Amino acid sequence: MKPTSSKKWNERRRSRRHQGAQRSPLGFLQFFREKERMISMAYARVQRLREEIKKIASHIIRNELRDPRIAPITSVTEVDVTRDLRYATIFISVLGNEEEKKNTLEALEHSRGLLRKEIGKKISVRYTPEMLIKMDESIEKGVEMHQKINEVVKKDKENRNQDEDSND
Repeated sequence: MKPTSSKKWNERRRSRRHQGAQRSPLGFLQFFREKERMISMAYARVQRLREEIKKIASHIIRNELRDPRIAPITSVTEVDVTRDLRYATIFISVLGNEEEKKNTLEALEHSRGLLRKEIGKKISVRYTPEMLIKMDESIEKGVEMHQKINEVVKKDKENRNQDEDSND
């Protein structure tokens, strides 16, 4: 086999490098759309898994866990699953005082293994995500914001009434 000269080698390399530039933009768009579709399909799978875990975890917490530390009004508000499907963060909301919230969180942390085992029985995935449990404060913050907005609106109405009375 005869070795190629560096001049020929550079010509081949340049021609290969520019072949991509000679392709039509449509090819790139098709590649981009295909890649986007694959990402959205993966996201759809994560979304379905999130909803299924939320439904099953809510059922297990409400009906199967018999720990007296769990508050009677405990709900699963959201579930986040990582893209590699290894971890699932379960956000819970507890209606009650701070001690009930703390006790409920401790009880659910203690029963994480049971929760993961039961979810693994009911969903068919290669690897059941590890459960992380966090308190969701968004409902309380929403109620607090609603109260603040109502206070501001009430003060604004009072100020307008006082301004109208002073103008008369």
